[in-house]
Amino acid sequence: MEAGKIKCKLLRSIRVQFAHKNNIEYVPTECHHVGDCKGTCPACDAELEYLESCIQEKLAKGETIIYK
Repeated sequence: MEAGKIKCKLLRSIRVQFAHKNNIEYVPTECHHVGDCKGTCPACDAELEYLESCIQEKLAKGETIIYK
């Protein structure tokens, strides 16, 4: 497996675990990129922005965020 694909899978796994621990509804999109890549893409960036906005909403409500 190419380095970019490994990075992509790892980052997706981290996002899934983080969302689960913080009770955030999150369903990652499946990567359909063919060939090697940098490990991030506009879809990954959008998912990260979504999680960040969920974190901000939870913090505004006084909820605790679990980072580990």
